[in-house]
Amino acid sequence: MKKDTRGRTAFISAAFILLRFKPIAQIASRFFGSYERVWDTLAMTERDAVDAILGGVKDEEEFDSAGEKTAETIRKLVTSEDVVLDVGCGIGRIEKSLAKYCAEIHGVDVSKRMAKLAKKRLKGFGNVYIHKNNGRDLSLFPDDKFDFVFSIDVFQHLEKEDSIFYLYEVHRVLKPNGKLYFNVPNFFDEINFRTFMDKYVKNPSSRTVIKMRYYCPEEVKKILTSIGFSIVSLRTGTYIEVLARESVKIDLKQEQQRIQK
Repeated sequence: MKKDTRGRTAFISAAFILLRFKPIAQIASRFFGSYERVWDTLAMTERDAVDAILGGVKDEEEFDSAGEKTAETIRKLVTSEDVVLDVGCGIGRIEKSLAKYCAEIHGVDVSKRMAKLAKKRLKGFGNVYIHKNNGRDLSLFPDDKFDFVFSIDVFQHLEKEDSIFYLYEVHRVLKPNGKLYFNVPNFFDEINFRTFMDKYVKNPSSRTVIKMRYYCPEEVKKILTSIGFSIVSLRTGTYIEVLARESVKIDLKQEQQRIQK
C-alpha cells in the first residue's frame, strides 16, 4: 500500500511559511524547538538552502563564487597534508573550492537536508566527507584528529553556551598545535549594534532559534584562552575574525566534575 504523505507535506509547507514570515517567526521557532528542525525546514530545496545560508545571491554560480572567496582566505592557513574540519558546512559552499588544497575535508552539519544536499553537490570529490551530526558536539570524531578546523557564519546562530561547548570540542579534536579559524559578528560595530537594538530588543518577534548572536573582541579572547587556545590573530570590523592555536589540553569531563564538587 502506498503511504499517504499528504499530511506530512502540508505540515512541512506550513512550517516553511511560518519560518519565512517574520511576525510569527518566534512562534515557529518555539514550535520546532531545535536548530536541526529549523535548518531542515529552510533547506526544502537547494534554492531554499542557498537563500538560507547566503541571502541575496541570484544563483548557484554566485553562491559558489562567494564560497571560493572564503576558500582563498582559508587555503593560506592549511597545507596539502592537512586533515580539515568544517563545523556547520551547510551544502558545501566552501568545500567545493578548498578540497584541492588539503588532504581531507570533513564537514558536519546539524541539518540532515543540508548534509544530503552537500553530498549531492560534492559527489566526485574523493577527499570530502560530509557528516550529519547531533548539533551538540563532535563525538563523531576521536581526539587529535584534525590539523585545522574552521567555522564560517555558524556560531552566530547558536546560543553562546552551545558555541562555547563546540569550541571545547574543537579543542579536543585538534591535534597538538592545531589551528582554528572562525568568525562571529562584532557587537561594537555600529551597524550590528543598531540591528541588535532595532531587530531584537525593540522587536521581540524576531528572536528565533537561529537569531544572530553578537560578540565583543575581549569576550572572544576570554572564551578561547579559558578553553586552552592561544590567539594567533584577531581582526575586527563588521565581523571578528579569529585564528587561534591549540596550546593546552583541557579534559572537559574533568572540568565538569570539578565544577560539580
